[in-house]
Amino acid sequence: MESLLSIFSNDVIFWLTLMMILIINEILTVGLVTIWFAIGAAVATLAAGLGAPIYVQIILFLAVSIVLLFYTKPFMDKYVVTRKVATNIDSIIGEKIEITQKVESYGKVGVGKLQGKEWSIIAENPKEEFEAGEICQVVKVQGVKLVVKKVDSDV
Repeated sequence: MESLLSIFSNDVIFWLTLMMILIINEILTVGLVTIWFAIGAAVATLAAGLGAPIYVQIILFLAVSIVLLFYTKPFMDKYVVTRKVATNIDSIIGEKIEITQKVESYGKVGVGKLQGKEWSIIAENPKEEFEAGEICQVVKVQGVKLVVKKVDSDV
């Protein structure tokens, strides 16, 4: 019984507690960052249970965590978190917009309708003009204006 109690030293309890906190944090945030540190804490827990000095536990914790973070996070981001959804204003980049008020050359603002809302728009190419009724494509957002270009004919 005494040998079982000696396994649960203060170091083991510390690393187990840290590991649980990191796992809970990962579950709540799903950022694929703290999970690597939780694995590092598990390795440090094992080292503490085997009686390794505290400096060895800390070195193992940091080494395992950092190696996993740098070598597996890019892989996870690429193959596991494959779909990133554009949100808010980014979601309209690439969308088609109907010109409702002429867009004149050299930055003169026109008006267009996209998703039922009117937007101030300017041409990406300052020399271009767009007539009412033309369909353009949103290239980027500049302040409160949408920057548009002619829709490619092969699209």
